[in-house]
Amino acid sequence: MINSITTDVPSSLDIEWVINNYCNFNCSYCTPDLYGNTSRALDLPIAVEFFNTVHQQHPGIKMLSLSGGEPTLWKHLPEFVDSVASDYFFHIITNGSRTLDWWRRFMYNRKIDRITISLHVEQIDWNKTFANIEFLQNQTDLTLLVLLKPGSKEILEQFVKRITDAKINASIKIKPLTSHDNRSVYNYNEDEKLWLQDFSYNKANINSYSGIAKRLIVDGKEHSMSYAYKLVAGGLNNFRGWNCNLGSSRMFIWHDGNVFPATCKTAMRKPIGNVFSNTLEVKTSSTKCADEFCHCAPDIRITKSRDV
Repeated sequence: MINSITTDVPSSLDIEWVINNYCNFNCSYCTPDLYGNTSRALDLPIAVEFFNTVHQQHPGIKMLSLSGGEPTLWKHLPEFVDSVASDYFFHIITNGSRTLDWWRRFMYNRKIDRITISLHVEQIDWNKTFANIEFLQNQTDLTLLVLLKPGSKEILEQFVKRITDAKINASIKIKPLTSHDNRSVYNYNEDEKLWLQDFSYNKANINSYSGIAKRLIVDGKEHSMSYAYKLVAGGLNNFRGWNCNLGSSRMFIWHDGNVFPATCKTAMRKPIGNVFSNTLEVKTSSTKCADEFCHCAPDIRITKSRDV
C-alpha cells in the first residue's frame, strides 16, 4: 500500500495537448477517438493566443506535450513551436512515421526539448523508425515508448535489442496497455510481466533545463518517472478517495478545444476552459478521486495523497 505520490518539482505544470485525431495508424488497441479524422481544424493564431493565456495565468515552469492523433501532421506545428517555445519546455509525442528528411527539416535550427516515439507493433516500419531514432538521438532528449501488446514481446524485444546493441542515446520504457472500456491492464503472461517490471535502459541526453520534474517520489522514496508504468503493471494505480491536485500541476486539452484538469473520469466531468474561446479557469484546491483506476502516467504523477 502506498500513501503519497509527488515529483521532485511539484509546482511545475504538465500540459498535454491532443492537437488532433488525424493519424496514419489505426492500432487495434487504440480508441477511434484518436484516429477518427474528425477533429476541428485549428488555426495558428488561435493556438498561439490560448497558450499565451496559459503562460499569463501560469508563468512558472511548464512542460507542453503535443500528442494526437499524430501531432506532426498538423501543418502549423513548426510555426507554433517557434511562436511559444520560449515559455515552455517542449515535448512531442509521435509515432515516428515521418520521413527522415521531414525530421531533418523540422529539427533544423529549432529546439525541441524532448521527443517521445511510441513504438506500435501493428503499424511500425522498423527500418524507417530506426533511421529516425539514429538521427534524433543527438538532437533532443529522446524517449522510446514500447507499447506492449500481449503476444508481441518477441518482435518488440528484437527491435529493442537492435537499439541497445547500437548504444542509442535514448531512454526506453516498456508501457502496459489498458482497456479503453474499463481502463484495466491487459492480460499479460508471466514472461511479459517480468519484462514490464524489470527492463531498464537509459542513455538519453538528459536536457540541461533543470526546472522540469525528473523524479517520481512515492512515499518519500525517489524513482524514475517511468516507475508510473510499473505501478500500473503491478495494479498499484487505484487512488479512489485520495486528494489529487488536478489542474494545478496537470492540464489536458482535447482535440475539440476543451481543457480539463487531467485525463481521468473525475477530471473530465467538467472542463476548465476552451482553446477556441480562449478561456481558462485556474484550479487551486485538491479534488477527491472517484475513479477505480488511474491509467495515465502523467495523471499518476500529479501530487496526491491518501487521508490518514
